[in-house]
Amino acid sequence: MPGFQGIKQSARRRVPLLAQDLVCLLDVPVHKTGTAFTKPVDPLLGQAIEAWQVVRPDQPKMLDRKTGERVEFLFAIRAKRVAKHYINEKIIPMLCRKAGVPASDVRGRITSHRVRTTIAS
Repeated sequence: MPGFQGIKQSARRRVPLLAQDLVCLLDVPVHKTGTAFTKPVDPLLGQAIEAWQVVRPDQPKMLDRKTGERVEFLFAIRAKRVAKHYINEKIIPMLCRKAGVPASDVRGRITSHRVRTTIAS
């Protein structure tokens, strides 16, 4: 079977596990300290992003100040990027509530910066 990567245990039988079930590749754009790169992430993240892209309103490509290219931003509304403050104060706490996880830990509040550094490590 093409893409076969392993076996996933089932209560009744063994089911082949495909590569796309194991990993999702996330394209990370150019950032403050480095170039663009692709990072493997849990498939649940890829599924969540795909679900969001289905329901969000279409947005035009916008100028990336770092590269000068027109790109699609995941969090945009009315042809403007969602402000970092709004993401940190509203979106992340709401997502934490929905996921049943605390919005802070011993290091403080969960913010977009903390999530970024978590992905990097």
